[in-house]
Amino acid sequence: SSFQAVVNRQIFAGNLVNAQTIRKEKYPKEFCPEAKWSRKGFTQTRWLINGFTFDLVNVHLFHDASNLLAIEHSPSMYSKCRRSALQYTLQNLSLDCSGKHVPYVIFGDFNFRLDARRLVDVN
Repeated sequence: SSFQAVVNRQIFAGNLVNAQTIRKEKYPKEFCPEAKWSRKGFTQTRWLINGFTFDLVNVHLFHDASNLLAIEHSPSMYSKCRRSALQYTLQNLSLDCSGKHVPYVIFGDFNFRLDARRLVDVN
C-alpha cells in the first residue's frame, strides 16, 4: 500500500489560544491543595479525519511529593487527587456542536504509582 496525499488540512502553529480545535485547562487548586501549583491539567484536541471526529486528550495528573511518604501511607493522599482530576477530565470533555459526546483517546502522565509499601515489603 502507499500513502495518500493530505488534502484540506489546517495547520496551527505558534500561539494556539484562538484555535477552535484545542482546549487547555488546569485542574482546580482544591483538588490537591497540598501539591505545589503547576501545569497539572489536560489538553483536549479535536480531529476530523475522513469524516470521523474524535478527540485526543492529554492529561497531566498530580504526583506523589515523596516516594518515602508513599511507602508509609499507601495508598497515598495523592491517589485521591489523581482520581478527582481524572474524573473531572472525563466529566468535562467538550461535546460536539450537536451536544453529543465525541469518541476520545486519553493518554499522558497519569503519575500512577504502585502500592509502594507492598512493593518493598519482602515478607
